[in-house]
Amino acid sequence: MKARHLSAIIAFLIIIFVSLVYLYNNRLTQSTKFDAFPVTSEFIKTNEGLKDKETINILIVDGGGIRGLIPLYVIQYIERQTGKPIEELFDVFSGVSTGAIIATGVNAPYLPADLHGPKVQNVHSKSDRIIQIYKNESGYIFSTPWYHKLLTANGLFSPRFIGERLSNTMEKHYTDEMKFTDLNNYVIIPSLNIHTGQVKLFKNRGQEVTELPTNTLINL
Repeated sequence: MKARHLSAIIAFLIIIFVSLVYLYNNRLTQSTKFDAFPVTSEFIKTNEGLKDKETINILIVDGGGIRGLIPLYVIQYIERQTGKPIEELFDVFSGVSTGAIIATGVNAPYLPADLHGPKVQNVHSKSDRIIQIYKNESGYIFSTPWYHKLLTANGLFSPRFIGERLSNTMEKHYTDEMKFTDLNNYVIIPSLNIHTGQVKLFKNRGQEVTELPTNTLINL
């Protein structure tokens, strides 16, 4: 009888744990929700000027979390060697994950805000400021609570890191008024629908901007 009761308790605990894992990964770790407003035609900026260029320079930044510091240092080196901001050296920018943050950040119309206010000191370029943010915020963004590791099997069932922390960091350093269509160059952000396997390209130039779910940079 005792063995039977023990088996029943273990089975009950397993059911509870599996249910908790399912609930956590399919309900509580979903993407940050935001109010989606269609982007109207007034925000459309043409990219027709690219057709007149003999050569189109494209910068693509890979993903990789905190390893985004590597391409940032490369960008910083290129800027210092040429004496020009990276946004003046390339025509089209693209990136995934942390690469998307970099691709949009270096094209922002102004520097991200400082932790204690909008005035940024001892920073000479947007890449300098983004490097500063990565260093200051990496411990918060890329640290994971024990329960998240347990319930996601260390990222097997859901993203390894908590997306809300990245969202909070973006809100801290960028304003709600900064628009995706305000970026200084043509930026293309690939996104994968994990449910359908389809790739969606978010673009800030041309007629495609009317298909954006939002124009607020921090929520895209």
